[in-house]
Amino acid sequence: MSFAQKSEKKWTEEEDDILRAAVAEYGSKLYTCAHSIAPGRSNKSCRKRWIHSLDPSLRKGRWTSNEDAVLLDAVSQHGQNWSKVARHVEGRTDDQCAKRWRENLDPAISREPWTQEEDKILLEALRVHGQKWNTISTLLPGRASVHCRNRYSRLRRARDTQAPGESRTSSPGEGDVEQASSSSYPTPVRWLRYSVDRVWINVVVSTFVAR
Repeated sequence: MSFAQKSEKKWTEEEDDILRAAVAEYGSKLYTCAHSIAPGRSNKSCRKRWIHSLDPSLRKGRWTSNEDAVLLDAVSQHGQNWSKVARHVEGRTDDQCAKRWRENLDPAISREPWTQEEDKILLEALRVHGQKWNTISTLLPGRASVHCRNRYSRLRRARDTQAPGESRTSSPGEGDVEQASSSSYPTPVRWLRYSVDRVWINVVVSTFVAR
């Protein structure tokens, strides 16, 4: 089955209005009669749309320190059973709780500056797997998928903002170094530019081949 077949079509404003009116009228009974309320939408689809997007009690945006504390306590009780965890964090869905944990609160997340070896692994993994950040993050213990994506963006910016002619004035294997993002180690400009360019070309080529 293709990605297009598995992906659900986008909800329209009209469908959203119908769903809001249905929830106001039927309440919890909504999920047993979705077919008559929104033709073409399953009970699961209606429930997901309401809970994750339309419920007015849903909180979005920045997490507060109090919410983080509640989330940490809930995880200590239920582990990564996100449906149970979310019941403790008012206004946050299971997906929001899981994302907050994996990207910010998980104690396994590395807070150390990226090393040159990690950068090499990141760029090589990107060349092999493309922008499959969840897959890439499994090759870098302590680095969440979003952190891998952000790191690559910083490396590209470091390459793109390199002063013109700076790398050309260096002799092979030597030369100026730069700080890539917040890293505390020097990254050779020639290696950085070559690696990022090579990965970017592979990603672009792969995209066109996939089409």
